[in-house]
Amino acid sequence: MIDLAYFIITILFLQIGSKTIQELNPDFLNVITSNSSFDQIIFTLIIIYLFYLRLNKLNLINGLFNITIFYSIYILFLNFFPNIRAILLSFLIMLYYKKNNSIIYHNLIITLAALGVGLFFGSLFRPLDVLIFAALFCIYDVYAVYKTKYMIKMFNQFSKNNAFFATAFPKKLLSNKFFIVGSGDLIFPTIITVSFSKYMPEYVITSIIGSITGYLFLYYLIKIQNSKNPVPALPPIIFCIILSFLIKIIFI
Repeated sequence: MIDLAYFIITILFLQIGSKTIQELNPDFLNVITSNSSFDQIIFTLIIIYLFYLRLNKLNLINGLFNITIFYSIYILFLNFFPNIRAILLSFLIMLYYKKNNSIIYHNLIITLAALGVGLFFGSLFRPLDVLIFAALFCIYDVYAVYKTKYMIKMFNQFSKNNAFFATAFPKKLLSNKFFIVGSGDLIFPTIITVSFSKYMPEYVITSIIGSITGYLFLYYLIKIQNSKNPVPALPPIIFCIILSFLIKIIFI
């Protein structure tokens, strides 16, 4: 049950954290577009430096992973710090990750990155657009996992190159068996919550309840399936979110 406890903490952090940050700083997208030339030069140099570190070892995929996580955390930190400080803190976090890639620290940076991406795209798009895109992606998720196996192949390829775009929750203390949740499955519900928080705040609590219910439903489905084969995680989550809205609209 350790994996469930860790999983719930991560979900609550993303859902409540994204809602709170968006409400405290609803116009942070303006900060991103108003960067000074000096800050942009430093940011570009850091990206080039990360590319250099990885390309020098002939591992482009890992370099792209580092840059993606760095930029996502940087977006998150812009909500709290001036531009230059956000860049430096994000860089230090990634630099420490090169020395300490423990599963706990890895989960932390993936969660922070998911929060940053969720805040950015949730502020950019309206709820209906996000829900439609999420529903379409659910169809693709099922097809790519069960039919083409593309999602599985891509996941394995990235993992071999130390580009693990997922969180891994240990099922027991000191166990080498994990409950794995992809970063996309963390990002989409966060985007939905942020979007509702910004554009339709009267429905944001419904979004959070739907997301949490969906994650618990996913956990239950994986447990009863009792299989090592991957399952498309996003469909049950999005299903519960949409169901929560329908219940609220029809019955409340």
